[in-house]
Amino acid sequence: MRIRNFDRYYDPPEPPDFCEVCCGNSDTCICPECPICETYGDPICYTEHGLKRSIIQIVRHDNFHVLNQLTLKKEEEFFSQFPEEL
Repeated sequence: MRIRNFDRYYDPPEPPDFCEVCCGNSDTCICPECPICETYGDPICYTEHGLKRSIIQIVRHDNFHVLNQLTLKKEEEFFSQFPEEL
């Protein structure tokens, strides 16, 4: 038997690349370009190159992590309803 789309079944897609500063993906990152190293969304630029985080960056970062924690909690509650397999 031949399996079609072998890669789709056995090679999971790579997770989206999120910005470490604002937690946006490559299309929604709002971080400015660093004037020294000319990169976007690098936390080192905020500690060593003098960039300052904006209110929007801080709020998006915090919201992303709160939403992620709530999602994990809801998933844990959902799966705790089922007996564990032996």
